[in-house]
Amino acid sequence: SLCIGLGGEHVVGTDERDVLPVISEDNRTKAVLLVMDPMRSVVPMCEALEELKLPAVAYVPGSADATIKRLEIVKGLESAGALVVESLEGAIDALGEFSGQ
Repeated sequence: SLCIGLGGEHVVGTDERDVLPVISEDNRTKAVLLVMDPMRSVVPMCEALEELKLPAVAYVPGSADATIKRLEIVKGLESAGALVVESLEGAIDALGEFSGQ
C-alpha cells in the first residue's frame, strides 16, 4: 500500500501527473484509490487518469448533491475513466473487485 497526499501542503511542483505514472509502472499495483478534495482543481487528476494504465476508484467527500464544484469534479473524474463511488466503503468494495479479493 502507498498513500500520497497531494493537496493543501503538497510538495511544490509535484502533482498527479508526476505521481500516477510511477504508481502505474509498479507491477504489484492492481488499482488506485483517489480521495479528492472537493475544493481542489480536478484538471491535473483528469489529465493523469487519462494516461493511467490501472483501474481507478474515486471518492469525493460530501453529499451526492452537495455543491456545483463537487459535481464538476465527479463529472470530470468519470469522463477520465474513474469509477466514482459515494462512500469509502464503496471504494473498498470496488478495489476488492479489481484486485480479485
